Amino acid sequence: MKASKQEVEAAIRTARKAIDENNAADALQLAKRAVKSSSTCGSDWLYAYAQLHLAAAFTLQRKTKEATELNNEVFSIIEKNGTIADVVWMYRCYASNFSNNYEFDTSFLYAQKAFELAKEHSIITELYRCALNYAGKHATLYNFSGCLDILDGIIDELQQQEPSITRARIYALYAHSLKCLQRYDQAVEYYNKAQIDGEKVNDWFSSSQALTSIYQIELTLHKTHNLDVLQLAIEHSRKHFLVLPLLNSLHYYALYLQEVGELKKAKNTIDEIRDIAEKGNDNWGRWMALYLESRWYLNKKNFTKARSGLDELSRLTAIHVRIEYKYREIELRYDIEKAAGNMELAMQYMEERAEVERQMLVLQAEDREKAVMVLERVQQTKAALSEEVKRVQQKEEELNKRNAQIVAVSLELEEKKKTILKIKKLAERSIGKNDTSTSNNETLPELADIINSAGTNENSWLQLTQHLERLHPEFTTRLLQQSPTLTPSEVRVCCLLRLQLVTKEIASILNVSERTIDVQRASIRKKSNIPSSVNLVTWVMNL
Repeated sequence: MKASKQEVEAAIRTARKAIDENNAADALQLAKRAVKSSSTCGSDWLYAYAQLHLAAAFTLQRKTKEATELNNEVFSIIEKNGTIADVVWMYRCYASNFSNNYEFDTSFLYAQKAFELAKEHSIITELYRCALNYAGKHATLYNFSGCLDILDGIIDELQQQEPSITRARIYALYAHSLKCLQRYDQAVEYYNKAQIDGEKVNDWFSSSQALTSIYQIELTLHKTHNLDVLQLAIEHSRKHFLVLPLLNSLHYYALYLQEVGELKKAKNTIDEIRDIAEKGNDNWGRWMALYLESRWYLNKKNFTKARSGLDELSRLTAIHVRIEYKYREIELRYDIEKAAGNMELAMQYMEERAEVERQMLVLQAEDREKAVMVLERVQQTKAALSEEVKRVQQKEEELNKRNAQIVAVSLELEEKKKTILKIKKLAERSIGKNDTSTSNNETLPELADIINSAGTNENSWLQLTQHLERLHPEFTTRLLQQSPTLTPSEVRVCCLLRLQLVTKEIASILNVSERTIDVQRASIRKKSNIPSSVNLVTWVMNL
């Protein structure tokens, strides 16, 4: 059954809403439905537009191969035919997909392009999301100061807006950057804002993550457990089954329970973590359950049981790759052997832990160095693109100047032709009178022949119009459709305005006074119903 354009547009809007809300499962289903319906409506543009949303839905599910293939198909179509808001949205989705594929240079560049384009054209609906995306790229590269610089430019204005998911997540990112820069008091302030906004707009992910981060900061600074905050984070996450926030908050709760000796509650919490990890197919949750369970057995002095899960823990550590997991695993092994009295083995683990700690510091330094290099490469790429744009603009300006010169010469020849024709007619009339002067009778025919051979092709203005049509297809057609009562001379003035010639140049070319051109411009404006607030040249250029 053929879908109407209105039905396809509605399907795309529904998919867009799910994508912007990071609802990965619904987004993919809705985007596939939009693509299917768009394939029957007969619009190549809507089909490409729907495919763009399917690519974005694949990006949400980290299916980079599928997303990249679709993006490559529709990129030039959207850039050429989409609105600026569409292009901004595409750039933002592009940035996320390249980030998923670990192509950080390209990801950063598109995030920057999306943000700057949204800012330049005041596309408020996209500006805040683009700022979140672009600032997030800086945070990923450990450039937390750069992240704050971007968000500082919108944070005051954002605070005047109504609560939204985007605002909650900007507050959370702002707080995260402050925390990483050890500006803890300000970080807590913005985590609180993220939590409040999250509750108001049902963004329980932001709310629960913010609460857990507040608990973590207070634990780091004051060595105190704010259980009210932590339990509220658990409540929000558990109620809406948010896997990552729930695992994160429960792991802190299990550590607290073990620390205060409430081992039975701790074991129940560890079992819940394991169940959640299995339901969510989350290896980090599986790793955390094994780690906490080994610590639980260590607290009970059951060293055999504490060691029993270490091989599986090592396997999961290898999957995660992150060296922080390796450090915590070796630290656990050291604690077990030390408590069991195996001091020689404990010393080996202590040395291994020290080596891993050294590697962590080296990797952190390398990551920061890589981040600086990425930022530098992005700026170099941006500068190169800027230079290329300047070169293209310069060539366009040179081409316009040459075209204007061609017009001037063509019209000058037109006027010379008219003059020559007048002289030719005069000569012909003189010959026709049978002047008795032998000299005249001999000279005038010769003059007529010379002038006749010097004449240019007829209708040079038609040639000029054809030249203009090559530069700006269907210009005169659109002009006369818009303003059918224009005279031929007024059409000529419009053509010359389209070539960006000024009144003085037009008057010279048409061999009339500047006053005459001013009168014709006023007539064009009146016949075309152009408001006084609109520049005539701008109106002509936009036809």
